[in-house]
Amino acid sequence: REREGLALLSKPTLEGADDTAVELKTIMKRSHHSITGNSRSQFEAGVVLLTIENENGQAASSDPSGNPHDPATVISVENAIDRLGMGLFQYRIILASGLCFAADAMENVLISFLSTALQVELHLTPNQTASIASSVFAGATIGTLLLGPLSDRIGRRPVFLSAALIISFFGVATALAPPSFPWLIVTRFCVGLGLGGSTIPFDTLAEFLPSMKRGRNLLCIYYFWTAGTLLVTPVAYLSFGHSEVASQSWRLFCFLCALPCVASTILGYYLVPESPRWLCTHGRPDEALAILKRAAEVNGHTLSSSRHPHGLNEYHAASDFPFPDGVKLLSTAVEKEEEHSLNFAKLLSKKWRILTFKLWGVWMSFSIGYIGTILTISRVFSTSDEKGEVHEELQEEDHAISTTREYDFDYGAIFQSSAGEILGLTIAVFSIDRVGRIPSQTVSYGVGGLCLFCLCYLADNDNWDTKVQQQGVEEETGAPIRYIILVVLSFLARAFEMSASCVTWVSTAEILTTEIRTSGHSAANAMARFGAMVIPFLMVESTPLTTVGYFMLFVHAIAIFCTCLLPETKGVAMGAGMEKTR
Repeated sequence: REREGLALLSKPTLEGADDTAVELKTIMKRSHHSITGNSRSQFEAGVVLLTIENENGQAASSDPSGNPHDPATVISVENAIDRLGMGLFQYRIILASGLCFAADAMENVLISFLSTALQVELHLTPNQTASIASSVFAGATIGTLLLGPLSDRIGRRPVFLSAALIISFFGVATALAPPSFPWLIVTRFCVGLGLGGSTIPFDTLAEFLPSMKRGRNLLCIYYFWTAGTLLVTPVAYLSFGHSEVASQSWRLFCFLCALPCVASTILGYYLVPESPRWLCTHGRPDEALAILKRAAEVNGHTLSSSRHPHGLNEYHAASDFPFPDGVKLLSTAVEKEEEHSLNFAKLLSKKWRILTFKLWGVWMSFSIGYIGTILTISRVFSTSDEKGEVHEELQEEDHAISTTREYDFDYGAIFQSSAGEILGLTIAVFSIDRVGRIPSQTVSYGVGGLCLFCLCYLADNDNWDTKVQQQGVEEETGAPIRYIILVVLSFLARAFEMSASCVTWVSTAEILTTEIRTSGHSAANAMARFGAMVIPFLMVESTPLTTVGYFMLFVHAIAIFCTCLLPETKGVAMGAGMEKTR
């Protein structure tokens, strides 16, 4: 095909192979060969058949040893992950990463119970209570700024384990800390530092998943998130729901909520290797290939050609093993000068800043919306000695509200609203690969914002019972109707907030390229944590719920606007969406 412009690499290295691959595909298209779908093209996406010439013009090996042999098959790491397929190896990573995600979810819901309990038991002011809640997100903001770039610098695995260990240690330390405001600020801040690395397990999992199975399998981790949010309510009931353990019961609550991350730390140490994508970008393709070979053995040693997304059979001509002898990974190492400049400042350079600002807008908006929804629901379905008049109709209906306690929660209503995340996750799973990432997010943000506004408006409407009486219905009937509507609205709000945030996490990981994925993802997460750090001060009792509702409606409108500006990543290689926006 030399007359069609096909050139061989003349360098004894793999530099420039990506550009050569693009040229090969362009030539194939000009020659009326398709490289997509189920075509029978010789050059499927991600594969480069590489012949390197030595000084004598003879075919030589791409092996650094220089031993001549037949031209080596050099494949990209994206193609290698596709060859690996989905199996037990990835499911083990889902388990370890998912438990860390569950711990993050529990910490987000924990503050809604802990704030009320500490305010009464330690006689804190509303601003002190809000400060304890905000300290977690302040720590998470700093943690994302530190752990994200560190993961791009030293690897995914060490930062994954470090973040999980920090959450575990200081989660237990909170339970053992002296009952004083300064100590609680310090321990919760340190928990937040670990939570700042919550993007690392997610990105690590994303980098091990085949492209055609990535969307749905990334959403599997959110089943752990949902389980974590659901688990907090029964743990809170176990800790706070009995008068004989009311004193200092917050200690038991914090200790139990720290256990999932302890398990994640242990499993992560044994089950999660370094990311092959990261190794290839740092000039270590042989180590990456060794990990993939071990992963193939865990997945059953062989890989049927029918499982490859392009339906090609050429892979296994010599062996059923996905990585037979002669297969090498393409090194995409970044030059040292460029590697050290790939940090948050680089994200604000002309090359990346437009997309960075779009992602920041989405992440800050969804974080304020999600945390705001949790805090609003806990405020609506709680009572204390300082607001005993709240939801007197719930007491009449015997919904677990006790007038003898200093504070209490309607555990049934809060648990039912948390169960809405199951519906939200189901919506995300069925929509993400059917309608795409962008439509899924915009619809979910819109519906979630409307449901939250209606919840705030109805909970703050003191004229409800009067209107019911004017329509000829007795007051006793009005109370349960209002209660049911409040529960339904809180359920739907949690459902669509969950659906939107799930797809946002997946979309972000797919948009960003490997060398800046955790830095970019962590920077977006830092903006989210900053928004979450501010929201507890808005949710103090002096702020009318109607005001909260209008603010949340505005925040969700911003989320929709920024989401519509992002590239669609459905069915494309990781990082390809970012290249389109540059």
